Amino acid sequence: KGTLETLVATPVRSLEYFGGKLIAYVTASLVGLLPVWLTASLLFNVPFRGSPILLILLTADFLMASVGLAIVIGNLVRSQQAATVLSLFVFFVPAFFLSGLSEPIDTTNLASTLVAYVMPSTHFVTICRALFLKGATLIELWRPSLMLLGLSAVWTLLGALTFEKRIA
Repeated sequence: KGTLETLVATPVRSLEYFGGKLIAYVTASLVGLLPVWLTASLLFNVPFRGSPILLILLTADFLMASVGLAIVIGNLVRSQQAATVLSLFVFFVPAFFLSGLSEPIDTTNLASTLVAYVMPSTHFVTICRALFLKGATLIELWRPSLMLLGLSAVWTLLGALTFEKRIA
């Protein structure tokens, strides 16, 4: 219907457009945190012993890093299909197999270790386990929290620097 064409033609600068996308995706994902949290706690009986505010803040940090990385991927490819496939290989496969979710991170292979620690999901898995099961505080979670904050800054900055208003 020409909505994207109209938006691209407006005087909104690229960084404002980028910020709007970032805020919208992070906010929508934070709303999705509640059903996931309730499902884990009520349906699967996973105890939550940590601070709800800390979970929300660190989830927002994780989402900023993830959305920043997704925008970088979207900026590097020209079609939505290519971005979808690339995102699947960048997010799903490493997040599931290299983040320590199902098995401990294999530190004997330098390449897989580097990939694991560059992925926001690796640090978020550590944070969620510690908050849910141990009731950890921010002091105890300083390392993964700081890594997420750094990744959030790096991926968001790279996303902003490579972002341009265009119709793919």
